[in-house]
Amino acid sequence: MGFKGLGDEVDLPGASVGAGPLDMLAIGPFLVRKDRQLTVRHHSLMTGTLCLGPGPASIRTQRTGLTEMTSISEDTSAAAQLCAQHGRALTIGEDRRALTVGFFGTSIMEHLEAYNALLVDQANLPKVGSKVTVEGWRQRGWVHRLALGLRAGFPHVTFDIRNHGEGGATSRDIAKIVADDRTTNCVDYDLVFLGCGINDVWRRFQGRTAEAVRIEEYTRHIDAMLAQLGGYSRQVVVISETPFGAIEEPETVGKMNVELAGYNEAAAKAAADHGALFLDVWAPFIAVARQLASAPANHEIAGLWSDGVHLSELGDTVLLRQAEHFLAAHRTVEKLLA
Repeated sequence: MGFKGLGDEVDLPGASVGAGPLDMLAIGPFLVRKDRQLTVRHHSLMTGTLCLGPGPASIRTQRTGLTEMTSISEDTSAAAQLCAQHGRALTIGEDRRALTVGFFGTSIMEHLEAYNALLVDQANLPKVGSKVTVEGWRQRGWVHRLALGLRAGFPHVTFDIRNHGEGGATSRDIAKIVADDRTTNCVDYDLVFLGCGINDVWRRFQGRTAEAVRIEEYTRHIDAMLAQLGGYSRQVVVISETPFGAIEEPETVGKMNVELAGYNEAAAKAAADHGALFLDVWAPFIAVARQLASAPANHEIAGLWSDGVHLSELGDTVLLRQAEHFLAAHRTVEKLLA
């Protein structure tokens, strides 16, 4: 319901602050605005910040007889943009919320990189040709970048990111990691990402048959993990595996991907059976790979894989975009905070 002429009264029962445009604010009966002026018949309105449509506005309230005159000025600052994103004003010093996010999977999630502090200090980079010592390994890749995006997008929330990805792990190994994590850490998760299968398939094509996991066993493991994680996680997202790149001859890679696609289908079914969400990154990954392959020969375009299995920076970006769009489309974080 919109405002009419000056002095008309509009009642807005049941709406919520920050739910939409100006005429959707649930602060009781309004008298019409003129330009950016409101006469509000509601004596509990406090001076502060509200989210009006696309962003917050500065509220100044002056008591005049039986009414309160409220002047509203637009705010296009970064705080306004955050208010638009989160549907409410962000008050500095408010009690911080916390969300614990877990990741269980393979090296696609773990993504270790060698680290030396000198290599990331832009004001003190080592000279070209100098030698540095690897001080350790750090988890990077799409999970790290997703965590940064969450912290930037929800600065009023503390994200406890627990990346349990492990290079070379099959579903058999990851099932043990999930069980051990619960026994050792006893963490209740707000959000969990679970992905496995690529090593289950790869081991057989490598001739490491004792480590390979057939699809029947894979299905048992993912069912067991979802049943367990579902008991102490508010939301579980099963993420499909990314396809193999040029790690073998094209004919062999084709067979590997046909088999891996079957594991993704089993994962999607298990997710549906256990009430989890399923994030399919396979189809968009294939689409991007085909587009890159069709680029002219004189265009230098990075590939999606560093070695046909592990992702390059560009491959990580494709996966990151899918994860971010997925969370936004499902309003996953907002629902967890509600």
